[in-house]
Amino acid sequence: METVEQRSVRGEKGRLLLLTIFVLIFFWKDEKKSISSEDHYSPDALVGFVQYLYKNQEYYRALVEFDRLNAYWPNYIPLPKASVVRMHLLFKGKQFDDVLKETIGNELTVDCAAAIYRSDVLLHKGLMHSNLDFFVRPKCECDDFFRPFFWKRNFLFAVLADDEKKVHQLLAESFFPKEILDEKQVFISIYQKAKQQRENISNPSVAMLAGFIPGLGYCVGGNTPTGILTFAVVSIFSALTVAAFSTDNKPIGIMLGAATFFFYGGSIIGGYMQTK
Repeated sequence: METVEQRSVRGEKGRLLLLTIFVLIFFWKDEKKSISSEDHYSPDALVGFVQYLYKNQEYYRALVEFDRLNAYWPNYIPLPKASVVRMHLLFKGKQFDDVLKETIGNELTVDCAAAIYRSDVLLHKGLMHSNLDFFVRPKCECDDFFRPFFWKRNFLFAVLADDEKKVHQLLAESFFPKEILDEKQVFISIYQKAKQQRENISNPSVAMLAGFIPGLGYCVGGNTPTGILTFAVVSIFSALTVAAFSTDNKPIGIMLGAATFFFYGGSIIGGYMQTK
């Protein structure tokens, strides 16, 4: 006989499935019938217009029309579902700060979906060291459906923060989600590539020391054309300075020497800043 707890879990999974289906079909069902409605402010017409704007990647306008829909027809789309759609539009429109501020209802599935969007915002903004529990952590334990989504974002946070211990822990068999087991090599490759790129990044201090040879600091920082140009300019001014003093043109030699020193010192600082 089914227990109360089993019925509760089954009911929660059913709500989750319905919510997922809703978000998918909201943006992809055929909107032509809605747009041709006689009443352009009917709920069907507004939904159709939002879908049209979304497919044309006009996310800000889609958000404005979606808010109009909710203002004209309250509860036409239930609040929990409307919250997820609104957060999706904010994220697609790169209004990242508003995603973090968006008010979410108390329904578990919505809270879990919102946590995914908040995680992606922190990744986009490079805020790996923010208070993740405050921004991301759902109020309750999420359904297993969300486990791969949260795992992927935790993995990316660990890779970007260069937390090697956390990466190896997440890749361990006991932590890796079985739902994406066939993709494991992909994530191993992501980590290895990130590690290799990090090792290839030049140290700004090394670039500054290299800059004592004119232009070499820029080359260390990856800007070889500027490095070659700097070497040529400093070399020419140095040669002109020596020539001026050799021919007893002291005033001109002083001016050229000052210019040489200016370009030479600037190349050292420039190579440091380029690499940094």
